This record gives sequence, structure tokens and C-alpha cells, in this order.
Amino acid sequence: MSRRKARAAKYAAAVAEYRKLAKRADQRLVRLERYSQQEKYQHVTEYAYARAMRDIRSWSGKDATRFNTKPPKNLNSLMAKINDIKGFLQSASSTIKPTSDNAIRNERGEIIGGGIDLTYQKRADTLNSRYGTDVSWENVGSIFESSLYRKLSNKYKSSKTAVRIIGKLQASDKDIKNAIDNKKSFNVRIKGEKPLEEAVNKTLRYYKKDISSLYKSL
Repeated sequence: MSRRKARAAKYAAAVAEYRKLAKRADQRLVRLERYSQQEKYQHVTEYAYARAMRDIRSWSGKDATRFNTKPPKNLNSLMAKINDIKGFLQSASSTIKPTSDNAIRNERGEIIGGGIDLTYQKRADTLNSRYGTDVSWENVGSIFESSLYRKLSNKYKSSKTAVRIIGKLQASDKDIKNAIDNKKSFNVRIKGEKPLEEAVNKTLRYYKKDISSLYKSL
């Protein structure tokens, strides 16, 4: 097979995958729109859905609302759009219950995460029990979609560390907001956990803008 034919065959296979994934993603978008009409899930379109809409409009224009449109002619662009679609499908906040795309399993194969109810609600319960906070799953959605969470996860190579830092910031949110608004320094004290205390206070020094943005979204 010539290189040209091989590339054409690869493109055709990518288009087939694109159509299959785009249809699934669009069905999921419709379901989220329906769920958003319910009081419990009224904020459901603010997370993976919102990110999907930004991706869709970057590909198809400001009025576009669905993935399944004419595929990009360039193979690299097509693969990039497929990756955007997969990112949405694999996001915990793209469904209410876990699916094959976003389910998280333990070593025994049991589903322990995935979907809003199992992921964000579970994380909300964990934050509240461990750090004395009072956050809802919507708050948790804002936390895990925030620039602060992404930056801390990358910095410490650990989502657990990022969550612990944010949890401590949440526990002192009023004092921290006041300090940031008045351009004053503020240190959090954590008895018996010096490394975590240092990490929290470094975050307060270097990520003020991200902390402010997170508090505004909660």
C-alpha cells in the first residue's frame, strides 16, 4: 500500500471513530441539559459540559453546541478533536452515574468513582469529614475544575496533596479572603503537620490570584 493510501485509510478509520465518539458525547450533553432542569443538578452544566462547549466552539464557531459536525480535513486536527471528545467523555462530571468511560475501579475491579454522584459527592463528604468544611458537590466541582487544583496537582504530583491543601484553605476561607482583599499576609497553623502547613502557606504566598478565583466560584 502506498503512503498516500495508507494515510487515507488512517483518516477514514479516524473519521469512523470520530463519528461514534461525537454521537455519544452529544447524547451526553443532551442528558446534562435535561438534568440541569432539576434543582439538585442545576449547576451540572458548569463543569465538564462548560469545557466541552468551549472546545466545540473553538472547532465550529461561537454558535455551535455539539461535537458531531463535519470532521476536520487534516488528520492531525481530527485526532486533536477526537482527544477533546475523549476528554469530555472521561470526565467525572460528564455523567451523573459512572459509565465505562469515566468509572474508577479498585484493585478488585469494584467501581469506587466516576460520575458526579460517586466522585464529587464522595469528595464533598470526605472534605467535610476530614477538614470540618461544609461544601456541596457543586463546590467540589468548582474545586476540582479550578486552576488552583490543577497547579497544585502538577506541583506536588499528587491529587491527594492538592485536596488536602485546598481543604485547609477552605477551613480558613473567611480570614484568607479578608487578608487577600486587604493585601495582608496570612499564615495557616496546622498542629502536628509541619510539611502540610508549609505547603498551605506557600500556596497562600504564590497562588493568591488562583485562590481568589476559586473563592469566587464557590
